[in-house]
Amino acid sequence: MDLSITASDGSTLKFEAGVPPSLQNYVLPGVPSVSATAPFGKMIFHEMKGGGFTLVYSHFICDHDVTLEVRMDGPVLEFQLACKNTVHFTRTGLGEVFMLEKQFNLFYTPFGETSCSLDAGSEYTTLVITFDVAYLEKLAPHFPFLDLFLQQAKLGNPVMLTEFYNYANIQMMGIAHDILYGDFSEHVKNLYVEAKVIELLILALDKVGHFHNNMAARIVLRPYDIERIKEAAELLIQNMDNPLTIVELAHRVGLNDYKLKKGFKQVYGTTIFNYFMGARMERAKSLLEDTSIPIMDIAYMTGYRNISNFITAFRKNFGGSPGSLRKR
Repeated sequence: MDLSITASDGSTLKFEAGVPPSLQNYVLPGVPSVSATAPFGKMIFHEMKGGGFTLVYSHFICDHDVTLEVRMDGPVLEFQLACKNTVHFTRTGLGEVFMLEKQFNLFYTPFGETSCSLDAGSEYTTLVITFDVAYLEKLAPHFPFLDLFLQQAKLGNPVMLTEFYNYANIQMMGIAHDILYGDFSEHVKNLYVEAKVIELLILALDKVGHFHNNMAARIVLRPYDIERIKEAAELLIQNMDNPLTIVELAHRVGLNDYKLKKGFKQVYGTTIFNYFMGARMERAKSLLEDTSIPIMDIAYMTGYRNISNFITAFRKNFGGSPGSLRKR
């Protein structure tokens, strides 16, 4: 990676190949890594290269508040997905950017100068894919807004693909996970990553396209409304084993059900039902991968009272049964 990072205390971070023993749980199978330790905390970068793109998966583990000044050589054309925590940075030509967890966007700036603020006691994870213009031009005929974006980029003008940050759905997050953790031989891994990156990009562009098409149906949301909608999303997760109805959810957060349904889709880019289903599947997948809890119990923990319904939903989302995932 051709970049330099300077912390707000004036120190310049120096990266070393590999990951220290204390951070081995962050290692990705078969993926080159570099890491750095500084007074504010630790950083790990994993890098994969393909035809026309470079993918960097980053972890920032902060013990103290810090502002990082990042400089990259030349222009930057990148897709960025906030995998964990809210991403807050200022970039020359774009101004201040706030991306909530699981939001994404595509950015272009002629100069790679970024100031990023990180909070003490927090961990941040991002997936960034930088592209050659020619790579994205292959998709431009299918997405007019991408063509407009590339026109501005080729003129050297700083630009974002969309003014509104969209949320990655369960399919996008699943693809990101598969790119990072797919356990293949080196040759097959490269081929697999090439296929998955284009799939992730197409899903992201399709989601942005749907959002643009539905702009006329948007309602006005005050900051209070947005906070209540976020509270509703948290309640869905907290009550996964005993799901709330939309009426119950609306009553708990103090909104009418119409504003909750419309506003939820506006904020999260999907319906309450689809968001909840996605969260259930993600939790089930995590429990299957990280614990030895019986599959029947995992079904109950994610709100399913019928094991066959759970298996059907899981297979639909991930292309295999819960049992096949656990055997990997």
